[in-house]
Amino acid sequence: MDPRNVATVPDAAGDDEPELPSRLGHFEIVRRLGAGGMGLVFEGRDATLDRRVALKLLHPDRDGTPIAPARLLREAQALAKLSHPNVVTVFEVGMAGADPFVAMELVEGATLAAWMTEPRAWRTVLDLFIAVGHGLAAVHALGLVHRDFKPSNVLIDGRGTPKLGDFGLVRPVDDSLDGGGALGDPGVTTTLTQTGSVMGTPAYMAPEQRLGQRVDARADQYSYAKTLKEALGEPVPARLQPILARAMAELPDQRYPAMSALLDELARVRRGNRARWIALGAALAVIGATGIAWAAGRARAAAEPCPRPTDRMATVWSPDRRSALDLHLRAIDPALGSLRFAAASGVFDRGSARWMDLHVDACRSARAGRQSDALLDRRMGCLDRALIELDETAVVLERAADRFSLDDAMKAVGLPTLDDCADVTALTEQLPRPTNPVRRAEADAIARESTELDVALRVAGTKPAGVADRVSGAVARARALGDPETLARALRGQAELQLQNEAGDQTLVSYREAITAAAAAHDDRLVAELWTRLLGALVGQKQAAEARTLLPAAEAALARTTSTLELRVGFMHAKAQVLASTDDVPAAQALLTEALALLEAAGASAPDSPLRALALTIKTRAAVSHSIVGDWKAMVSGLREVIPLANALYGPDHPAVMQMRFNLHVGLRRLEDYEGALVEIREAARIGEARLAPSPNLASIVNSVGSTLLLLRRPSEAIPYVERALAMSRTTLPPRDVRLAIPINDLASVYVDAEQYDQAKPLLDEAVAIYEASDQGDDEKRATSYFNRANWGVQAHRCAEVWPDFDRAAALYRNTAVANEANDALFAKGECQIDMNDWAGAARTTEALMIASDASPRLRALARFDHGKALWGLGRKAPGIADVRAARAALVTLGEPTSLLEQIDHWLAGHAR
Repeated sequence: MDPRNVATVPDAAGDDEPELPSRLGHFEIVRRLGAGGMGLVFEGRDATLDRRVALKLLHPDRDGTPIAPARLLREAQALAKLSHPNVVTVFEVGMAGADPFVAMELVEGATLAAWMTEPRAWRTVLDLFIAVGHGLAAVHALGLVHRDFKPSNVLIDGRGTPKLGDFGLVRPVDDSLDGGGALGDPGVTTTLTQTGSVMGTPAYMAPEQRLGQRVDARADQYSYAKTLKEALGEPVPARLQPILARAMAELPDQRYPAMSALLDELARVRRGNRARWIALGAALAVIGATGIAWAAGRARAAAEPCPRPTDRMATVWSPDRRSALDLHLRAIDPALGSLRFAAASGVFDRGSARWMDLHVDACRSARAGRQSDALLDRRMGCLDRALIELDETAVVLERAADRFSLDDAMKAVGLPTLDDCADVTALTEQLPRPTNPVRRAEADAIARESTELDVALRVAGTKPAGVADRVSGAVARARALGDPETLARALRGQAELQLQNEAGDQTLVSYREAITAAAAAHDDRLVAELWTRLLGALVGQKQAAEARTLLPAAEAALARTTSTLELRVGFMHAKAQVLASTDDVPAAQALLTEALALLEAAGASAPDSPLRALALTIKTRAAVSHSIVGDWKAMVSGLREVIPLANALYGPDHPAVMQMRFNLHVGLRRLEDYEGALVEIREAARIGEARLAPSPNLASIVNSVGSTLLLLRRPSEAIPYVERALAMSRTTLPPRDVRLAIPINDLASVYVDAEQYDQAKPLLDEAVAIYEASDQGDDEKRATSYFNRANWGVQAHRCAEVWPDFDRAAALYRNTAVANEANDALFAKGECQIDMNDWAGAARTTEALMIASDASPRLRALARFDHGKALWGLGRKAPGIADVRAARAALVTLGEPTSLLEQIDHWLAGHAR
């Protein structure tokens, strides 16, 4: 260990423990949690990803047993591939000097050992053990054996979800013994941890493990059953006794062939397992077992071969969970919680009924010989994914802690997978799923993970901790598996995360690879969906021209599938974005009109229609697209139509309504209806500050209130808004971030208009410094920072302090082909020259503007006014007066306000005598 990176931490007895680390790689030590046979456990913080972790630092010198770092890395890498709700996630393995360490998920809760100290109903015990048993089965699916299943190695988090942890003795099933020794031999090289001098805990070891013989997954089955028997207490329920006896048989061959078989027997005794752990994230058995389990269950249900699966649905969406969700949403959002619940429960109620209908239809079709076993397998696998999707969507809502996170969580509400399950033709054409049991188990585990991530990634603002690792892990596992459908769905999640993180071209690469994989799997519906997402991503990255060249290929993909209305309309929406962004607004509008007609024909306007939100999205896009061609009246009219619809659907205080009002304010400002714009932007800011956490986007909305007040010449009212916006920007953006320059400049401009020049100058200097320190090229915003400081000099009559800024601003504006602003900078320079009595310089500057072909008529007239004043100052009074009078005549023709003409008349009255 590096001696420069250690700290002294007192142990539990109060003595000082020397040379404990303050950091382990890029992990910061927060506090010590405990100590084990071979190492210390800390709470840490990942400084790179800003997440809390558990860190285990291994000290091989504590008992003289060597650790092979290469083996440690191999085994931890294998475990890091596993992402399961009932397994503690291994994030990373590293070395701190000569000492290895493991970074894992930090689980806050109690151990199973502590949980077992209280008497519990046998069904409650069984619920928990079935859940963690699925985690153990997932470890086995990787070809690994835990070797130390016991009560202290199972953690129960705050939501009651059990998680298998402490993988210290994990090894591959077919691994040879290091050094040729026996497992109990203290001289054998150990793996991640060690309990005493024996690898494992004798009280829970299988007989073959105690004897030092080679072990496989059936040894874990023994330990699991021994722990379950202890947790049940005496007497063990009669129905469970033969199951546990077989799982604890002396010889491995006499036990169940795999954990999945044992879990099936336990679930059968539990009679449906309606307990809450399913609803909290450990929802289903391994997906791939569905076809086999269905076939076995068929024989048991002779009376009703295809019963409606109400018991299974109750494990995910039950009356109790429905009521609890209603109370939860009302509690965290008294204003809109009931509206949010009505929208979500409507989706879940309809979805659960449809899921059961599809399940019964699949069963009956197979029994009647109308579909093959392979198609039944496909349909049941799809329905399993849909059930996970429903469960995880409800979990997202249950995790919402306040009205802000609830607004974000509502984005997850929807069950698109059900549409896939209803398309029997598309399912028939897809490649068969893996048949090898190990590969099948892995494919199903990745499918579960991808489905959970799909739901989580719909909620862009509140992604759960570790989602990036889970996404990359799912993709890596899918690549290793080699199943194209599994890879396509994992890549879809990766692309979505990259899109949210603004990863640029990486997003496009992921979408393209996902399309290729989905095509290889013959999943035409997924291909069409991915094309739609790729088109939207290209438009968002200002690559609309490329997106337009890809439209034929995308349309061909859509034509190959029996697309749902939602998929078809989603594609039309993406295509309209492409058309509008390539200046074909009429074609985009026509397409959006067609999409809206399809939705209306399907009943989208009905109060309980699940299509209402999609119809509102299309109407909003149609309104906003008018802005591309500057048709602000049409944009304003369209937004005035959709805002009441959004109020009815989401409630008047929803962030979606806020965004619409912000856009409406932009249109009204363009139409110079500043009073109307002020009403809308104030309402948008009110919603944002009431419903959203501070962010740069919210700061921009608040800032817009101030800038609109400034247009109304009410600077004193504007100041509090702009000050608040800048304070929010400073707390949500890094120091010297170029985005800070905008609110800084805006506040300075407000101070200038309020003639608070001393308050404005430091802000203007800060904005200039931010742009000068940035690596951005010469651009309009950088030029504006110079111009704003130059204008301060004009207004404050302190031009000498900022003299170089006039020419800097003009040159940068010229470089960015913004002629109007370049001429404005020269005009301000002329004003300053007059203010400093530099009559000759002012005459040259204003004369250049008077003959500039790219200057506006108004600016040329104002320049003539200043040119006349400069000539007067040079003693050329008659030509000067003539220029001023000519300027006045031109401004009258242009319809300039009386106040400006009065300024000219005042000058003439004092100088024309």
